[in-house]
Amino acid sequence: MSLTVEDRLAIQELHARYAYAFDGADAEAWVAVFAADGRFAPPGLEPVIGHAALREFVTARSQEAPGMRHLIVNITVEAEGDHARGKAYFLALRIGGDGQFRMRNFGRYDDVFVRVDGGWRIASRDVVAELPVDLVDAPFAFGTVVAS
Repeated sequence: MSLTVEDRLAIQELHARYAYAFDGADAEAWVAVFAADGRFAPPGLEPVIGHAALREFVTARSQEAPGMRHLIVNITVEAEGDHARGKAYFLALRIGGDGQFRMRNFGRYDDVFVRVDGGWRIASRDVVAELPVDLVDAPFAFGTVVAS
């Protein structure tokens, strides 16, 4: 089964909702883009799995590093029935508590999407970071993986 134009637009909208929710410290909206057993795997950390753990993760990150802005581009998606695989580049920036502009990180999201109740959700998101760890914004200095 191939993706319709509506499916592609819905998945693109899912990326935007993910970014706005994280950047706006809206834990409930961020958790809502994931399936109930959704998995978020930041580099160098154990995967965060399920709505309760996702809510705890995004709440902590929002408090540690306010002022985030995510840009997500070059989105590709391929259908696999009621699942889809996708990739997208991301760039994360922020204004630090000291008023300084910082590059948080950049890299790629490797995603699996699932159709839930007629809508798309993130089933799994692996974050492949490409910024050298010594350049990563301090609150986010978990292990950085250089993409191959």
